[in-house]
Amino acid sequence: MIFQRSRRPKYGYFALNAFLGGFLLIEFCGVVGVITGHYCGNRIALGIGLIVIVYGILQTIGHFLGVYVIPENRVAKAARIADLLDLSGNERILDVGTGRGLHAIEFAKRLTTGKVVAIDIWHEHLRSTLKHYDFTSHTLGHSLQRTLENAEIEQVAHKVSFRNMDANDLQFDENFFDVAICGYILQHLHAGGRRRGDEQKLCCMKKIYKILKPEGRVVIFEAVHKGFTNFLAFTPFVYLFSRWLTEDYWRQILQNAGFKIEYTEVSQGNVVLVGRKQKGHRGIPNFGRLLSWDVLLVPSI
Repeated sequence: MIFQRSRRPKYGYFALNAFLGGFLLIEFCGVVGVITGHYCGNRIALGIGLIVIVYGILQTIGHFLGVYVIPENRVAKAARIADLLDLSGNERILDVGTGRGLHAIEFAKRLTTGKVVAIDIWHEHLRSTLKHYDFTSHTLGHSLQRTLENAEIEQVAHKVSFRNMDANDLQFDENFFDVAICGYILQHLHAGGRRRGDEQKLCCMKKIYKILKPEGRVVIFEAVHKGFTNFLAFTPFVYLFSRWLTEDYWRQILQNAGFKIEYTEVSQGNVVLVGRKQKGHRGIPNFGRLLSWDVLLVPSI
C-alpha cells in the first residue's frame, strides 16, 4: 500500500482513553448532583454538582495544556535527541515499546545502511497473557497497521521492521544492537506492586544491557515528579498522591543495570537519560540481592 507524502503521521494522544474515562466519570457525577439537587430542592447537592462539572472542564483544559501545548513537541524532541547521539548511519537500533513508531521513525531518518527494530505488543491475545504491564494508558487506537502507515508516510519503512514482542522477553542475540530506545515504556512495568514493578524495570534494563554491543547506548524518555506541566496534565489527586518516579530513580535503574550515564535532561515534567554500556563491564551480578529497594529505588515524594 502506497501512502501520500502529503499525509502527516498520526502518533496518537497519550493516555487519551484513560483520561476520557476519568473525565466522563467526573462529569457524570456532577450531572447527577445537579439533577438531584434541582429536583429535590437541595442547594448543597446542586452546588457540589456544579463545582464537579466545572472542575472536570478545567481539568480537561489543564490536561491539554500540560501534555500537548506547554511541553516540547514530541516529534521535535525525538529528532533533537536523535541528533544528539550523532549517529554514523550504519547502527542497529532497537526501539522498545514503539507505540505508533515515533522514536523508531525519527531515529531511522538518520540512518543510511543501518536498521531499526521496533517492538511492541499489538496482539490482544498476547496482551491478555501478560501480567506485568499496565495497558490503561496506551495510545488510543494503538495498532500495528497505523504504525506501519506512519513509517510509510515518513518514507522510512525500508529501514524499520516491526515485531510483536514483550519488553521483558527480548529475543535477540547478545551484543547485537548499537542503540536501544525506551520511550515512556518502563513506567508501564509496575503491575504486582511497588517492589515487583521495580524488579521488572531493572530486569528489562539488564536484558537491554546484554543485547547492546560494548560501548552501546541506551536512551530512555520518562515522566518525573517535577514541573508544573504534570500538575496541569493530571488531576491534583493523581499528581499529589500517586507514586511518581524521580530523576534519581531512573538514574539508579540505569546504573544498577551496568550503564554509565552520559547525558541527563530534565524539563517540563520529563527526563531523558543516555547511558553507555561500559566495555568489558558485565554489570552487577545477582542485582536483585544487592539493591535496597526502599533506599535505592523507591523515590521520596
